[in-house]
Amino acid sequence: MFRARCISAISTAVASSAVLPLIASGHLTDDGEPRVMVFDKHAHFSLNYIKPICADEAPVYTSPHNDLNYLEDICKKHKRVAYVADGAYSLGGVAPVKELMELQDRYGLLLFFDEAHSLSMYGERGEVIVRSMMPEQLNPLTIIVASLGKAYAASGGVIMLGPEEHYDVLMRFGGPLAWSKPANAPTIGACLGSLRVHNSPELAARQQQLRQNAALFDTLIATPQAGLDTPIRVIEIGDDTKAVDLSREIMERGYYTSAVFFPVTARGHAGLRIMLRSDNDPDDIRRFAATVNELVASKSEELVGV
Repeated sequence: MFRARCISAISTAVASSAVLPLIASGHLTDDGEPRVMVFDKHAHFSLNYIKPICADEAPVYTSPHNDLNYLEDICKKHKRVAYVADGAYSLGGVAPVKELMELQDRYGLLLFFDEAHSLSMYGERGEVIVRSMMPEQLNPLTIIVASLGKAYAASGGVIMLGPEEHYDVLMRFGGPLAWSKPANAPTIGACLGSLRVHNSPELAARQQQLRQNAALFDTLIATPQAGLDTPIRVIEIGDDTKAVDLSREIMERGYYTSAVFFPVTARGHAGLRIMLRSDNDPDDIRRFAATVNELVASKSEELVGV
C-alpha cells in the first residue's frame, strides 16, 4: 500500500519515539554519524516531547514554521541535518514537501514526517500527502510515520522506511517498539478490513466527498486554511475562555468542535478546531456553519458591550 518497508506500532507516538533518537544518534544514517535535529515550530506535541532525548545525541533546534531559509542556513552550517515536521498539520496546513525534497537533494537532508492527519485521505491508495508526492521508491533519507487510527479507522501507527538495513536497526534498537505490546487480534482484523477498502473504488469516492465537504465549508466560514486540500479548519477566536465557552455552546446546539489554546496554539490565538469528514451531510455542514456564525457574532457583541 505504501510502497515502502513498514513496521507497525501501537501508536504513532510510540513510532516517533522509537525513530527520532536513532536519527539523532546516527543509527539510521549511512555514515553512522549524529545529525543536527531541526524541529518545525508547529510539529506535533508527540514529536516535540522527544526533543530532550534527541538532545542527548545531537544539537536540537526549533525552526520557524515552514521556514525554508532558516533550514537551508542550518544545512549550510552543518554537514548532517535532519528536519522533523508534520506532513499535514494538526491545526491545518501542510509542509512544503517539494521544496524540502530539493533541499534533501542539495544537502543530503534527512526528512522525518509525521503523517497522522493525512493517511487514507490522499494518494491513489491513501498513502498520505508526503508519500503520494514522492517517487516509487522511498528515498533512503526519508522516514514517515502515520496513524492507523483516524481516517484509516483501525488502531496503532506505522513507520515507512526505505533501506532494509533501517528496518533491521529499528527492530534491534527501537526501544519503544520492543517495550510496547504488539497489535492485538481485533486491531489486526480492523487493519485488514480497512486495507480492503483502500484497494477498492470506494476509497476514491470517499476522498472526493471529503474534498467537496471541505470546499462547501470554505464557502460558509472563512479560515486561514480555506482552499487547502486538507480536512482541518481552525476558526480563530483569540481568548482562551471565549473559545472554550463557544465550544460548549456549540455542543449544546448538537455539534462537536475542539477548542484549541496555548500551548497547542500561540498565546492569544485560541480557536475552534473543525475536523471535516467524508460522511458529513452537506445540510449538516450548512446548519453547523450558521450556528457557529451566530454564536461567534453573539460573543463579539457581548465583548463590545463589556
